[in-house]
Amino acid sequence: MERIKNGSAFINTFMPLYFKVFDKYPDSHSRSNTISDYGLTGLNETDYDAEQEIIKLYQAGKYDVWALAWKAGKVCYNSERQLAFADKFEKDNGYSIGERGSIVLKESFNDYLGRLNGIKTQIIDEIKSKNPKRFSTAYAMAMFPYRKEKEKKSNTPTNFGPVNIINALFFISSGAAPIYDSFAHKAVRALAMNIAPKNVFMGANPDKTDTKSVMRMYGEYMCLLKKLFPEYIYKDGSNEFIPRELDRALWVYGHSDRAWESND
Repeated sequence: MERIKNGSAFINTFMPLYFKVFDKYPDSHSRSNTISDYGLTGLNETDYDAEQEIIKLYQAGKYDVWALAWKAGKVCYNSERQLAFADKFEKDNGYSIGERGSIVLKESFNDYLGRLNGIKTQIIDEIKSKNPKRFSTAYAMAMFPYRKEKEKKSNTPTNFGPVNIINALFFISSGAAPIYDSFAHKAVRALAMNIAPKNVFMGANPDKTDTKSVMRMYGEYMCLLKKLFPEYIYKDGSNEFIPRELDRALWVYGHSDRAWESND
């Protein structure tokens, strides 16, 4: 496995396609040409300004319902250029976070937030140790944020799986715990094997209570990031495991049906 020698070229090719428009990135390829060249389908249409509002959240170490909506792809800017939930996200008693209409109950989510914030400092200490083994402890703490030591049941809401738990870790740690997405994971597997992402098999995510399996999934992703993009890990002393620009580029590339060819 070779590291990606020209990470900036990779980022400049794919990252702008994360947004509806990318006129802020004049050095990038034209949108239509890149989409055609790499057979990209299923891309979202994130509003650049809305994304800046979300960045403020994780930079402040804050996890809330906006972070939940963002991970579900259901945050936008409305006609008045204000941050808003996308249509059909907020229900009377919950939040619709999946394509199949999976609902996270408001009461359950708010209770989880209270518990999570109660042990936030301890979780961050585990993550910022930069010891992969302690990431497992941080995940377990975020899955079982007890109010009292004697409570032995998971406090995570129904339909709130491992990806959302990792998302919570990402926000409260201000990016020290990398966000996880199956498309980004597919992208680094494809780069490692020098094949097209469409040819990478990704099984179903493990059950959130199976900490060992979740950590194998998450650990492999982080390991591949370190081997492929070593210069981007905690780049320039940053708190972030990888910069958001790289994460966005990987997410886009994970939708490609052709392999990345430039490693010059």
